[in-house]
Amino acid sequence: MIHNVCARIFLIEKVFSADEVNMVYSMYDRMIVGGAMPVNESLHLEAIEPLKQAVYLHSREIGIYNVGGKGKVKVGNDVLSSITKKRCIWVQETGKFILKATTPKKPAKFYFNSATAHRNYPDKKSDQGRCGGCRNGLPRRLKPSEYQ
Repeated sequence: MIHNVCARIFLIEKVFSADEVNMVYSMYDRMIVGGAMPVNESLHLEAIEPLKQAVYLHSREIGIYNVGGKGKVKVGNDVLSSITKKRCIWVQETGKFILKATTPKKPAKFYFNSATAHRNYPDKKSDQGRCGGCRNGLPRRLKPSEYQ
């Protein structure tokens, strides 16, 4: 029963669709979870009504993780990063936010989480090889193959 209630409240059924940005805004913690899959066109990440602001990243931060093919993230006039599969970028810049696919036959699938930001930090790019590992209650470090 609890599972059904949680699924009804929190399940996100549609994360990736070709040439669409899909997102869900949670009133519980003002968090946005979503996905964007640019195939044939660039996708703009725009402010939604509950944010009550003109620019998506005004007083917000976003973490973007690519689970698909190669893509690019552009904020304002700057291409911040080319992001390949299993790479991520954390952004707090304000400005026009654009997601692009580099190879339409293997489109990028950008999964993102966005929350309110109360302090500015520099944008960061990372990948799985630079992560510090993961502990899952075990006394030893997990090998990368154990958590991929």
